[in-house]
Amino acid sequence: MKEITRSRLAPLGAVLFVLCLWMTPLDAATRETQRSQFKEAMTAIAKGDLQRFYLLESGLRNYALHDHLRFVLAQRLVEQGSLAAAKNKAISTEREFHGGFLAWRIMRDYRQRLREDQQWRALLDSASLPSAPTMLCETLRAKDHLGLLEPDDPIVLELWQKKSWSEDCAWVMERQLASGRVAAKYLWQRVYALMDAGKLKQVTALKKQFNRRDQSLIQAWIEGHSKPDSALANPRWQSNNELNRAVFAHLISRLSRDDVQEARVFWGKAHRAERYDQATLNDTARQLSLRAASNYDPEALKWLKWLPNDVQDTSTREARIRLAVRLGRWSEVIEAIEALTESERKKSDWRYWKAVAQIELGGTENGQAELLALSETRSYYGFLAADRLAKPYAMQNAATPSDPSLRAELQARADIQRMREYLFVGLHGEAQAEWKAIMAKLDVPRRAELSLLVLDWGWFDRAIVSNGRTGYSDDLRVRFPFAFQQAVRKESEQYKVPIDWVYAVARRESLFQSNVRSGAGAIGLMQMMPATARDVAKRAGKKLYIGALENPQFNIALGTYYLNYLRDRFDGHYVMATAAYNAGLSRVPRWLEDRPMDADRWIESIPFRETREYVKAVMAYATVYDWRLDGHVDVRLSQRMAKMPAAKS
Repeated sequence: MKEITRSRLAPLGAVLFVLCLWMTPLDAATRETQRSQFKEAMTAIAKGDLQRFYLLESGLRNYALHDHLRFVLAQRLVEQGSLAAAKNKAISTEREFHGGFLAWRIMRDYRQRLREDQQWRALLDSASLPSAPTMLCETLRAKDHLGLLEPDDPIVLELWQKKSWSEDCAWVMERQLASGRVAAKYLWQRVYALMDAGKLKQVTALKKQFNRRDQSLIQAWIEGHSKPDSALANPRWQSNNELNRAVFAHLISRLSRDDVQEARVFWGKAHRAERYDQATLNDTARQLSLRAASNYDPEALKWLKWLPNDVQDTSTREARIRLAVRLGRWSEVIEAIEALTESERKKSDWRYWKAVAQIELGGTENGQAELLALSETRSYYGFLAADRLAKPYAMQNAATPSDPSLRAELQARADIQRMREYLFVGLHGEAQAEWKAIMAKLDVPRRAELSLLVLDWGWFDRAIVSNGRTGYSDDLRVRFPFAFQQAVRKESEQYKVPIDWVYAVARRESLFQSNVRSGAGAIGLMQMMPATARDVAKRAGKKLYIGALENPQFNIALGTYYLNYLRDRFDGHYVMATAAYNAGLSRVPRWLEDRPMDADRWIESIPFRETREYVKAVMAYATVYDWRLDGHVDVRLSQRMAKMPAAKS
């Protein structure tokens, strides 16, 4: 695979040169000085050094972020001043910044101050102030303190069905429980939610709210969670009532994780005995069918096909196709695709697999015609189709039109100047808030120009997202930028990892956001989990210091090392290494068959949707980046996707 060179990519200096086209040398130097002074002022106010802050602030009156300094000063008063002064300052600051994110933020800070000071009446009253954010759990707590909260409050009733609560909501709900006024049906809703989430300790604690008979039932359910086969055989759960239906569905799900066939036997007995209502039987049949399909059980093809129409949905219809593809049952593939809705059949996934199935069954002409149509698209399936036909890829690259007059107009706008400065002083949240507000006001030509402008700034994720909202999504320079090229080049060369693969992973993982964090806790450009990062850093001989994963160079180095490590673990197999990067090292071998398999069939049948789509995206992105390096593709997608090996015995 090709390596990046200076002749192929514009160096970082080119980006700086673009910036200099609209900043004179004096302006550039002045702006850097202002940024430095702004950061120093922010540090001063954080330390409470108001004398230093005012000195710096007075010299920044003509700086784009001067208003932000005034905002943080107001913020300090709201957080530390008297309650009366805090309220007045919040209201006046909101009025000054009304319609912007700073107005919402000052009101959020004021309401949080009231919560911290336990000013419950004022907290309730503040909900009517302009720009006041909704603070659901804090409001419930205020109502409870003031004796205004009823057990049948709609929000409280909804909370009983939640699997988790925030701190204030938990306080309120514990108070509700302690009051002894909670109706039994809501207590049971809470039990159902907690058992569904597997939170047995919380269910055990909740038992004391019930009478002895119900406590015994709950305890038996808790015990059945770890021994579902024994519990399913217990006659106590076999009559048709709400609790038994919930327990049956829970136990069937638990058992199917370890033994889907045994779970199917228990389901069959319940079905023949007509123990539960049809909705419960249908829902559990659907659950079992999907579980069996994810285990690659051939019997699941029948189960999925026979599911009643009222429990069939996109997931069951598509699971049937994927399993048939995995098993190479091409007649079943076509039949399952025909069972899709009309809109579902138009997806490139199923167009591709129907074409493959037709060719496998001898319908070469029809199959190749569909592949030909798909090959005209720049996509994972388009590239696969082109490979099967030995055709060139349709990259469809088209530059976004640029207008110097529009750029000058945008650069003159105060909000865009603020956005730029927020970005360059490291206030990324504020920069994104400005971007969101700006995008809502721009027409398509100006959005397009903005996407090019922020690309020149090196704000790669907003360039990609902005471009996606213009209709010019064929501009591959914007959509697939060479971000952090010096670091990527260095680490790619050091570990001999193809640079197009590194870029593909980084783009899919983070859109090149260096400080992004996922809901699961992954951090930075290559989205390293802290535990994985510690292990990888140790292997790579690197010190994992605080904040290291938000450092682009460090994150790229660690992620690239890990890609190399995974590639070596899987004997140079890029598909397996890519899947492992997303799903974990141990899972991928479990998805192999006892015989070799075409990679496109294996990818299609990965049981985790996230990993399945991830691998497809990375493989396609790597192909695009390969083309971007010098205008032609050296490594076809089919070459990246070597045949899957047989599972090791």
